[in-house]
Amino acid sequence: MDARKDDEHLPVITEIRIYLADSSGIDSLRAWLDDIPRVTTEPVTRPLRPGEQGGAWDFLSVLCGTGGAVTVALKALTTWIESKVTHARVTIGDAEVELHGPDPEALARLTDAASKAVQNGS
Repeated sequence: MDARKDDEHLPVITEIRIYLADSSGIDSLRAWLDDIPRVTTEPVTRPLRPGEQGGAWDFLSVLCGTGGAVTVALKALTTWIESKVTHARVTIGDAEVELHGPDPEALARLTDAASKAVQNGS
């Protein structure tokens, strides 16, 4: 039985939006985060511009339920970024943090933003 199926009925309390400099990595990141309980991921396409066909991924929406799912998702994101040479912009509530590979200070800012978002219920 897939534990995530049971978790889909829990209230979602926090959304994390992850914008990668190279959007081709979104599928890899999604696969990386999909095994976390109480976390659901959904890639979001960017709006089409005049003359474009098909949409490219704009960002990965990560919906986190209760029980520390935000913290686990952020740690998994950090591990994924450390294993890649990548640049990401992450938004949680009103906070936005830029990540360029391993960056303990950026992770601390993300953790603070996640804590505030959880307290505010956003």
